[in-house]
Amino acid sequence: GERSGLFFAAIQIIRWARKHGNCRFALWENVPGAFSSNQGKDFAEVLRLLTGTDQSCPEQPGQKKWRYAGVSFGKQGLVEWRVCDAQFYGVPQRRRRVFALADFGDWTRREPILFESESLLWDSEPGTEAWEEPASPAGKSIKASGLTGSLSAYDMTAFGQYGPGKTSSTLKQRDYKVA
Repeated sequence: GERSGLFFAAIQIIRWARKHGNCRFALWENVPGAFSSNQGKDFAEVLRLLTGTDQSCPEQPGQKKWRYAGVSFGKQGLVEWRVCDAQFYGVPQRRRRVFALADFGDWTRREPILFESESLLWDSEPGTEAWEEPASPAGKSIKASGLTGSLSAYDMTAFGQYGPGKTSSTLKQRDYKVA
């Protein structure tokens, strides 16, 4: 749609990186609402531009709906997608996002990347009560997949201001200021 200028600019960058920099992977991230945007046609366009094949929307009786995980491939590459919730990855925030990983290399010789663990494929029931404690305590050191680091959480304390807290608030575009 008309608000997709940034996405199409990213596609141009990916194409340039593939041609001039031997780029093998590209990661696209968005909200789960991307599945229903424009009756599912917008996500089909994402897949088309990343794989090089026409991707029609999956149809179910009375509605069109994408699954929360899937794979599509074409002449340009393969795309794996999956909805993940940040709370299951050591982040003190409950936030569901769609991740689509494009592989432009020889994907036939590797294991799936976004589907590595059966235990991560479940989805919690809607309407469950929030936990009293954050998903992972802020300030706690983590080690996952060979990466190490420290978690920090920042709550929104006032309009456009964030400070240390127990859970992370979602950053808002209106809070971004160019100095």
